[in-house]
Parts: sequence; structure tokens; C-alpha cells
Amino acid sequence: MALRVLKFGGTSVGSPEKILRVAERIAALHETGEQVLVVVSAMGQTTDELTVLAQGITATPPRREMDMLLTAGERISMALLAMALTTLDCPAISFTGSQSGIITDDEHADARIFSVRPFRIEDELGRGKVVIVAGFQGVSEKKEITTLGRGGSDTTAVAMAIRLGAARSEIHTDVPAVLSADPRVIPRARPLSSIAFDPMIVLSHLGGRVMYWRALRLARRFDHPVVVGSAHGESAGTLIGREPATETRPRTLEEIEPMESARLLALALESSVVWIRTEWPEGSIPQLPADWSRGPCLLHHQTQTRDGKIRAEWVLPDAGAGVDPPVFAGDAERGRPSLVEIDRDHALVSLVGDAANLGTDLSVEAAAVLNGNSLVYRSMQTGAHALSILVPTENAEEACRLLHAEFLEGVDG
Repeated sequence: MALRVLKFGGTSVGSPEKILRVAERIAALHETGEQVLVVVSAMGQTTDELTVLAQGITATPPRREMDMLLTAGERISMALLAMALTTLDCPAISFTGSQSGIITDDEHADARIFSVRPFRIEDELGRGKVVIVAGFQGVSEKKEITTLGRGGSDTTAVAMAIRLGAARSEIHTDVPAVLSADPRVIPRARPLSSIAFDPMIVLSHLGGRVMYWRALRLARRFDHPVVVGSAHGESAGTLIGREPATETRPRTLEEIEPMESARLLALALESSVVWIRTEWPEGSIPQLPADWSRGPCLLHHQTQTRDGKIRAEWVLPDAGAGVDPPVFAGDAERGRPSLVEIDRDHALVSLVGDAANLGTDLSVEAAAVLNGNSLVYRSMQTGAHALSILVPTENAEEACRLLHAEFLEGVDG
């Protein structure tokens, strides 16, 4: 009997009416005889609302207590969905992350999964029930409740699917597929039929919001396919994974020319970033302070000047950076910067492609597009699968429109 693992995001279960629609879809799938495991996120903006509640008490809530608070959101969703399925005469049971056997390390707010021991899930699936799992959460071996980072419900779904041997993970969201850009900024954004793991990870890391990059890295490690599509079943969605095998046959000239060019796939926007520029003494090891390095680093660049000094830059999501300017502690090993400049009023626009390095030609072409339209940008950096451009926030959406029109419109996805 085949196992289907489905994940529904917060917008998909954002109201009782939406939960009932999701339940109807799950019940219909269950009636076909397949085993069904569903992972749910918190309803709508529940996580944000709980965070605001905590900040009403203290500006620095303990990370352990935040995990206790935030995991309540997914527990609400799982229980309501189980109730909805019961009203449809579909047998269902809900489990928290700890009841599901998701064992993590001890890092509150950003725990890593150590193992999955889904014994209760296997028992209930064997009894013919739909099993609903609260995403985003687990339990440490010290019996502490932990969370898997923002977007961690994706990680829950992929980890469960891998552990239980499902053929793929199905991520259901409010867009029909992975798109070439954010449709709120680029209404003409096109769906991608497929995308390989590496460029999808980069797209997610640099501002794509469709799927959490940690879940994608986990899927890549185990070569586990993921399908992203609409929660309402309106499209085939996007297959994330290795390129599907095709028949072997001679290729026409139109199909293969130019043969080794990089193929651009999508555009990512991180609309609010912090740009940090520092200068360090010769022999230093530039490093951000701990309170600024907890979140993901989008870009890091380091060069050496003629007089031996080291210039280091970081670009971080504004939400993941510290509120106060970073305090660099001096020590014999790392040194201490003589210059620190911080600018928050910037955004990061990234063109993502399937080549490991998109090369200098794209940088020149992108610069020509922006300069030709008198659009100011601060810097460009080519990395793994992406060309990233730092622009003032006021120019971000116009930069997206110009670059998408130049490089992505009319490209077959």
C-alpha cells in the first residue's frame, strides 16, 4: 500500500472553511486505499501573533519559552484538521512532534533533527487512519520541546517521508508551483515544471519563500523528490530533484545551441537586508558576533588591501540580524575591526540558474540593464548558482521587473 506524505502551509489551513476544504481533499485520497500522512503548519499568521504576544511581555524572551509558545500554533491546526476529517467519517489522529518521534538536538529555535522514530505513526497508519503531524517541532533527548526554524514544517514533512519510505514529499501551498519570481512583484511570473536541488536551495536561501532551504538540503542528501503545488490541486506543480530521465535520441540544433550556456531559472528577492562592511588588521579572522550570526548569512565577501588589511562584508536578512550594532570583541586570534559600517535600507535581488557559477558575462549584462535604466545598485556578487545584486530598497521591485523581463520572460520552464 503506497504512502502519501502531504504538507499544508499556514495559508492553506488559515480558517475553519479552508481546513474543511483540505479535509475533503484528504478524505478523497484516503478513500482510494492509500495511506496518508499529513503535516500542517500553524493557521495563517498565528506564529507572528504569538511572537507579538511574547514581545508584549519582554523584548528578549527566553528561547526555550518561545519554543513552548510557538509550537502551540501547529497543535491547533493538527487538532482542528483531525476533527474535520472525523466529521467526514474519515478516521484520523493527530500527533505533536514529540509524539511523532522527531528527536532533535538541544538548540532552541533552530534545532536539527537527530532521528525520526515514528512508531506510533506506523501503528496508526496500519490501522487505516490518516495521521496528522504538527510541523516545525520536535523533542530533544533531554525531553525539551524544540522548534526547527521558521519554515520547519517543510523539514518535518521531508524527514517523515524519507524515514517512512514515501516515494516523494508533496508540499501544498498558495501558489500553483515554484515560479520564476514572486507573483506579487512580477504578475507574469511563470511556473517551472522542474528544478534541480542545488538551484532550488539557492533560490530558497536568497529570498524564495516557497520552501524552506533546510528541508531541501535534507531532500538532496537522500535524493528524495519533492513536488510543490497548489493546496487546491489546480496544477501539476514543480518537481524538485534530479532531472527526470528522458529518452535517448539525437538532438536538433535548436535544442542544444548554445550547448554549455547557463540556463537562468528564477529571480529571488530578499526585500529587507542589512549590509555590514568592516576593515580588519592584517592576520585577523573576520567573524560576526554571536548575536548577529544566528540567522542565515545571504552573502559574505572578503578581500585583502595592498597594505595587508582585510575588508569583510556580510549581507543578512534584517529579521535575522541583531537590533543594536554588532559589538566585535577583540582578541589575539581574530583581531578587531577598525571600521564598521552598517546600512539597513537595502534589498537583495538574485538571478538563479542551473550552472554552478553563472560567470562574468551575466554580471556585465545585468549591470547594463540596470545602468541603462538609471537604476542605482551597490554591488554584485556571483556565487553558487546565483548572481546577487544589492540595491537600495526603493529600487528593489523595479530592479526585479527589469531583470525578469530581460533574462526570464519567454524562457521555457
